[in-house]
Amino acid sequence: MVIRYLLIAVCVCLLLTAMIGYTVVNREKTSSTLSGTHNRHLPTSQPSQRSAFVENLLFQPESKIDVGMVALTLAKEICPNLDVALYSARIDDLADQVRRLAKETIDPDQRIRCLNTVLLLHEKFTGTRDMIDARQPQKYFLNNVLDTKQGNCFTMPFLYMAVGQRLGWPIYAVSVPDHSFVRYVDPRLKEQNIETTSNGGYVRDDIYARDFRVSEIGRKSGAYMRTLSYHESLGDLVAINGIQFGELGQLQKAVAYLELAIQFNPKLVGAWMNLANANKLMARRSSERDAKKYLEMADICSKKLAELGFVDPKDVPEVAAGLRPI
Repeated sequence: MVIRYLLIAVCVCLLLTAMIGYTVVNREKTSSTLSGTHNRHLPTSQPSQRSAFVENLLFQPESKIDVGMVALTLAKEICPNLDVALYSARIDDLADQVRRLAKETIDPDQRIRCLNTVLLLHEKFTGTRDMIDARQPQKYFLNNVLDTKQGNCFTMPFLYMAVGQRLGWPIYAVSVPDHSFVRYVDPRLKEQNIETTSNGGYVRDDIYARDFRVSEIGRKSGAYMRTLSYHESLGDLVAINGIQFGELGQLQKAVAYLELAIQFNPKLVGAWMNLANANKLMARRSSERDAKKYLEMADICSKKLAELGFVDPKDVPEVAAGLRPI
């Protein structure tokens, strides 16, 4: 997906939720996750920096997660006037259109064709090919794509997932460096990958791996090319809010959300990178004693990125040139 990174000097665009009783558990779990194989226990942010909704979300079972509702509710934290119920009804309407067209077919290929027909032909949703436009902050929220009918490779996959989930269809997110797509998981379907920003076409795994320079370590670690559960995908949504708070200068809150994003998906390299950068920013604004702690945390994050096989988007030639490989 097109991920945005908090940079050390300024926050700019480059690319990409439990109860009070769980507070101590959350902090210990976060510290353990951040420490990884380096066996360090460093202080984490205060869970109080996060909303009650996002805290409780971490403990939601997969079967209770509504991807569309979560995406909209998290967007409301950034856009307070957002009417979640209204936008959720729009997702329902899209699902109803697809359902009528599909006519109860169980053929996965036919289902995908119906989904593409409604979203791309009837409703005219498109994925922007302009990389500058794709990295505008508002482009990372589902309400924006529902309003403008133009998304990026973050929101278009979430649109497909949200509509697909309400149809009961097995559509899940997959990440590669600086990009994401969706996968319709069904053994009857030979080609399961759907490129939501390019006419909803099928793209093979080897093409994604080649064009986005997926590292062998990244693939083996599960950072890239792995089908994500709904629960893991929520990490991306939480991380986007963290990045947004960072850009608003709320670094403590940004760190709190990024730490939680990693609890949803410990292999979420975008969150690890942003967490490293946020800690470096906080080190620059802190006393010498506190700065040392923040820099230690940033170092742990950097080592975790290497362990996961992180591929910097700058090392993907087309991305570095402001182009989209697929």
